[in-house]
Amino acid sequence: MSTNKTFDEVKKDLKDLALGDHKLTDIIKIITSCTTFTDETVKSFVGAVYDDNDSTVPLEELYVDLTYQRKLKLLKLLQHLKRKYNGKTGFSKEKAGHIDVAIRPNGRKYVWDGFRRAIMALLCDMKDIACSIYTHNPDISNLKARQYEAELFL
Repeated sequence: MSTNKTFDEVKKDLKDLALGDHKLTDIIKIITSCTTFTDETVKSFVGAVYDDNDSTVPLEELYVDLTYQRKLKLLKLLQHLKRKYNGKTGFSKEKAGHIDVAIRPNGRKYVWDGFRRAIMALLCDMKDIACSIYTHNPDISNLKARQYEAELFL
């Protein structure tokens, strides 16, 4: 994958992501391949830090199933991150709340609600995010797990 893409090329790559499973860190690699997405932009985004007693999940472990998620609108995410909150730009854990994660029978952790918030956290170089975790019955198929997550998402 080229690391010298225009913003429009990155937007197209995000729009053209195949339905199905994608690791969030792979989506971040697409976004940061943009030549206009400079280190200065990333450094201006401040991440949030959670307390030890917060229930969090490592962002690097998360997947998204684009079968039932809406497409990612990069410009809108960047606009959210550029807004000042308490004098800083970046991720606001108070505004974001928590994301909802489901652990499928295959052991993978899927964001079923909060996909965009998780991407914003990764753009702010965060390692963890507050979450609520649901574990699917291990006796169901991954397809049934996906269908249930889609139902929850709606």
